[in-house]
Amino acid sequence: YAPIKILSAKSELTSDGKATLTWELDPKTTPQFGYTITARDQGGQEILKMEAKEAHIRQVTLALPKSPQPLSIEIRCHDIFDNESEVALAK
Repeated sequence: YAPIKILSAKSELTSDGKATLTWELDPKTTPQFGYTITARDQGGQEILKMEAKEAHIRQVTLALPKSPQPLSIEIRCHDIFDNESEVALAK
């Protein structure tokens, strides 16, 4: 099997200031075992980091800290063989 690959990732801001992040994996690659989500400011400074070992999750809601500048949200998935996907930026 090919190592885990993220096909797409997107984020949507909710009315209460949270972000809902969803992602889709390539079904031809190895299964997800966990994920790491990182929010960064425009300077690349890490603002929030979340890691979880959950194989079935493809959507999370994040409580983002208030920031005067836009944040970018990255996701990296880990498969059952401990391979990591490329970083995907949520659009």
